[in-house]
Amino acid sequence: MIPNLELDEQNNVQTLYTDEVDLYELGLVEDVKRASNILFDQEGQVWEVKLLDGTVIHRNKNREAAIEREIELMSPGGEYYGR
Repeated sequence: MIPNLELDEQNNVQTLYTDEVDLYELGLVEDVKRASNILFDQEGQVWEVKLLDGTVIHRNKNREAAIEREIELMSPGGEYYGR
């Protein structure tokens, strides 16, 4: 799944990074910040999508499905975009 791209007032692109989109073709890539982490919870035997404050926003036994959900939730228009 390719995330949405959003332009701010200065025409800077804001998006959840993925290697599927070559951002270098758009220009200088800077001010990259981590939005979340995907970590394996051994006790629960699931992959967890966690915000930087530790809040779990999704769990899934399939890592690829967890990544897809992370993209949906963290991209522009997603429930956790900008957090």
